[in-house]
Amino acid sequence: RESVEAFLGGTPEEKPELARQASPIFHVNSAAPPFLIMQGTADEFVPSRHAEALFEAIAAANHEATLYLIDGFGHGFFEPSPDADNPADNPLPRLQAEPDSQASVRVKRHRHREEKVTDRKASFNTVLDFFVSTLKHNPAAQ
Repeated sequence: RESVEAFLGGTPEEKPELARQASPIFHVNSAAPPFLIMQGTADEFVPSRHAEALFEAIAAANHEATLYLIDGFGHGFFEPSPDADNPADNPLPRLQAEPDSQASVRVKRHRHREEKVTDRKASFNTVLDFFVSTLKHNPAAQ
């Protein structure tokens, strides 16, 4: 909450228009590209319900979206592994250091029903595969 206030210069209640402009949900429109949303379930800065709400807004607009909720991860993929006594001991980003991180996955294909997948792995290859696939199927995005 404090980081949101610092970002907005006040609470969302005090700065409703600025909060609205900062929210990706209010920018979903008919020209939305495919989305890959990856969120840690232990994120203390941005609750995973925000990622779920964004996914649902994109899906409701009949756009393609994939949501990975990564078990036990906090904010950002570059956080150190919780097993490291000293983060400098393991300089790899956690998502790279733990390439078999379990995730619950929701997929919405353009104009199709949502699919729910459980026990899928999340890694930097997931991100790479998304970009390669998206650019291959959407030449205008190149």
